[in-house]
Amino acid sequence: MGIKGAVVKIYTVYNRSDYDAPWQMIGQQRRSGSGCIISGKRILTNAHVIGDQIFIQIKRTGEAKKSLP
Repeated sequence: MGIKGAVVKIYTVYNRSDYDAPWQMIGQQRRSGSGCIISGKRILTNAHVIGDQIFIQIKRTGEAKKSLP
């Protein structure tokens, strides 16, 4: 696997908090980011991409379908 084959797109869903009323949630939001496969099934990415997420999917470069990590 070359460098291009190691790059993944990360799709996430998270609940956004209402900072004025922290006991309430504003609703689900979607976010995406990138990562890199570093060893076996390990993916290196930034904390803001996956922090506080409730659902995560991964899509490898060149593949049509998303998969669960």
